[in-house]
Amino acid sequence: DWLTHNRLYNEGGEGYNPFDKILNDEVERLAALPRWTKEQTQAKREAWNNDIRKMGSSITMLDVARLEQKHGFNLTLLKHEISKHNL
Repeated sequence: DWLTHNRLYNEGGEGYNPFDKILNDEVERLAALPRWTKEQTQAKREAWNNDIRKMGSSITMLDVARLEQKHGFNLTLLKHEISKHNL
């Protein structure tokens, strides 16, 4: 694996795996791509917010977990998608 390669060769002063930059760049590129369209993101945000409002002010972590299961995504993912579309 790449971690073993890096530890072995960097320990001897040979430097890191030359493919790390390529792999890291590709991971960053893929992470920047939206998973949902702008319209889908807006709809998911609206549905999430409506469910949160229905719960009132005493929301527990269990309530949030149930919402995540119901909607099929978590709040962190929703926030990332909102920021990708500048909503």
